[in-house]
Amino acid sequence: MKFQLEAKVSFSLTFLVALILNAPKILSLQPDTVLSQWVQFNLPEFFLQCSLSWFLAMICYFFFQKVTVYQFEKQKKYLTLLSFLIFFAGITYLAILIHSKLFEIGMPFNFFRMTYFLKSALIFLFFGLMVYIWEKNEEAREKKEENQRLQNLYLNAQLQALRQQINPHFLFNALSSLSAIVRENPPLAQKYIGHLSKVFRYGLVDSETLVTVSTELEELKSYFELIQMRFETGVTLEIDIPDSIRKYSLPHLSIQPLVENAIKHNQFSSTNPLKIRIFTEENNLIVCNNFSPLKIKEPSTQIGLSNLEERFKILTGQSILIQQSEESFLVKLPLIYENAPFGG
Repeated sequence: MKFQLEAKVSFSLTFLVALILNAPKILSLQPDTVLSQWVQFNLPEFFLQCSLSWFLAMICYFFFQKVTVYQFEKQKKYLTLLSFLIFFAGITYLAILIHSKLFEIGMPFNFFRMTYFLKSALIFLFFGLMVYIWEKNEEAREKKEENQRLQNLYLNAQLQALRQQINPHFLFNALSSLSAIVRENPPLAQKYIGHLSKVFRYGLVDSETLVTVSTELEELKSYFELIQMRFETGVTLEIDIPDSIRKYSLPHLSIQPLVENAIKHNQFSSTNPLKIRIFTEENNLIVCNNFSPLKIKEPSTQIGLSNLEERFKILTGQSILIQQSEESFLVKLPLIYENAPFGG
């Protein structure tokens, strides 16, 4: 962390400070004022005073610039400031001697000396305060950046943990289905394995951001092929998503777990199929199925919906909405326009 201005800016700033501190000299040009009785305006003297003040301001500027380079301990920092103050007082006294030797003072020497030390004190306080405010702003900015970095690391860790839950969850169900198909229809098992590899390829993609609705639906086809191979007409899927919505985004692997959840927790047959509908309402993608819960519930880890909820919160800042009635089970997924900020 280093306080540093461009050369032109630092020169202009120190010159402006020197000019302001010597402005009373210009005011002495007005006749019949208290200041004109004490001070006689002399252009060469005014130029010397401004030059000496500018020199003192530059010394202060470069000192505080160098101080910000080193992270001193508190005690050493105070010792450094004290040493510089002694040095700065010596330079100020040297400026007083130069001025008094070249020009007649026209006022008591003690008062003349006091005005010089007062100007030096104002220069020191000005640059010291400016650097102090700058350092505090830099500390606040760095602290904010560090907090943001830690928050991002935390969210990424959360997201990775959630992603690690998804694959074992799906793997268990997929292998159970494959086992049943191998027993019932061995030739169909090879086709099943082909679609299963596509599903796993998509599921194992290291995607920590958003994907388009179009991508999710395309990958859902392979998954639903697996479902139809096992249950045939026992499960139907209706997708009604307009092309204008397919460019919207949502977290990777959002739709498949909902379809999987519907199949796992409902009873169905070819005569009384499970009907799954995917459609949109405003800026929400809706996955809905007729609700016919199993009389004997299968063991559940409760990972599916809670996992999806957490991933939506992390990646979009929004929550999913779950609605259940005696006849249907519905989940609303908020969609994000691909060029819009999260939550917008």
